[in-house]
Amino acid sequence: RDRDVTGVQTCALPILLIACANVANLFLMRAAGRTREIALRVAIGATGGRIIQQMLAESFVVAGLGGVLGLGLAFAGTRAMSSLIPAAAMAGNGTNLNSAVLLFALGTTALSAITFGLAPAMQSLRAGVHSRLRESGKSIAGGIRQNRWRTMLVVAELALSVIVLAGAGLMLKSVHRLLAVDPGFRPDHLLRLNLILTPSQYPNNTAILAFWRQLLDGVRTLPGVESAALGTDVPLTNSHSRGDITVEGMLLPAPGSFPHPDEHDVSPGYLRTLGVRLLAGRDFTDADSETAPLVAFINARLSRNLFHGQNPVGKRFLNGRPDPARKPVWTTIVGVVDDTRMYGLANPSRLEIYRPLAQVSPNEMDLIVKSRIKPASLTSSIRSVLASIDRNQPISSISTMDQLVQDSVGSRRVTLILLGLFSALALVLAGIGIYGVISYSVAQRTQEIGIRMALGAGREDVIKMILLQGAWIASTGLIIGMLAAFGLTRYLEKLLFSVSPGDPLTFALVALVLALVALLACYIPARRTLRVDPMIALRHE
Repeated sequence: RDRDVTGVQTCALPILLIACANVANLFLMRAAGRTREIALRVAIGATGGRIIQQMLAESFVVAGLGGVLGLGLAFAGTRAMSSLIPAAAMAGNGTNLNSAVLLFALGTTALSAITFGLAPAMQSLRAGVHSRLRESGKSIAGGIRQNRWRTMLVVAELALSVIVLAGAGLMLKSVHRLLAVDPGFRPDHLLRLNLILTPSQYPNNTAILAFWRQLLDGVRTLPGVESAALGTDVPLTNSHSRGDITVEGMLLPAPGSFPHPDEHDVSPGYLRTLGVRLLAGRDFTDADSETAPLVAFINARLSRNLFHGQNPVGKRFLNGRPDPARKPVWTTIVGVVDDTRMYGLANPSRLEIYRPLAQVSPNEMDLIVKSRIKPASLTSSIRSVLASIDRNQPISSISTMDQLVQDSVGSRRVTLILLGLFSALALVLAGIGIYGVISYSVAQRTQEIGIRMALGAGREDVIKMILLQGAWIASTGLIIGMLAAFGLTRYLEKLLFSVSPGDPLTFALVALVLALVALLACYIPARRTLRVDPMIALRHE
């Protein structure tokens, strides 16, 4: 989950920078429009310190109002997230606004107020008073240098938006592919209950086996139950035990190289209940009792690893390593089952051995119940069966297999939700940024537009001119953003599943979405030029 947090932080930082770029543009445009006002204040005796003090005061008011509104939205957003994200997926990490978050918000607000209040003030004081008084505010506002700075900020916003959207797109594709993975079993309509028998109450194998048999017999007769079985290690619970094995007739491997498969103890009907496919041989039956010869089935991966395409049914193996002082106790392989994703959908299958419950007698088991109705509705009936056998026996945990599947991708879902929210915010902020710059540019070029129209330029030509200006800004931001995203999305590589950090389809869709947003943001102010009267425009300023 630390990798998930890193992935979210990688995309959260660009959002902060995009917002800062928008604020910077806002203050630059405000300061540009007040250039003559500031020059007049200086001319009648205002000191530079007084001008800076005024600018900072206004900046702190704006930043303070934004900070309060932001905290209100954050509070509402965290409450909404709590209902969207399962508590288990948060791994104990709450979504409350604690003191650290509030201090960070306060510090960010103060830093933004100082930076974006001080910079325009210094810029306004840099030029001489007389030159500024001789020019109108709007002419100065349309200066080449200031326009260049505003354009660069919007280019940076678009580039940062590409990074955020690329990360979200890669995560979306990754989660989609993860949920499409075949887990090797069917999780629907399955209820899982974990039970642990105490040694004092069940001191020997006979008592343990008697309890498990009574439990299975009682649960199988319940209305709505299709089948029931027991297993020590149910998929996606992250519980397992392992042991070395030695295959009969094979050369002994070097020390430390013995096959080390996971060992599962299951009852007859386990495969049918979970929907695990039997590829070869037979399933366990009641005849595989504690007095019968030892049998087992193995999964397909272990079969490939040990027998290299040969049929393993009928082969024998020894638990542990050979001991010359002891007569070997061989276990016969009676079946081969399909691989299962025991340790999460994103993790590959492992080497696995399944043994009959009666030949091992474990005191901790998972009861798996396949139902024809909602699995959770069987809980009270199963508790009644359990109480009729041993009223003091507790149930350690209860869950449906669908829940386990969802929990196995829970952290990725959290990351996806957060990245989705960040992406939407990045799109909105980038759209506002490019809209602001183009709209402001159109306002400053009103006289130029009037001259062009008076000389015969059509309204379509004017719209094309404005759109080309926006297209240049958007294409520059997209190119820079793509190059940056190709490098930065490498940090998400460990979070991705079957998706390359440089997935071309994802990057193409990101570019298309941002291009459409930029086009819309440019078209709105460009269309406004259709309402410009050439005569009024010629008298502008």
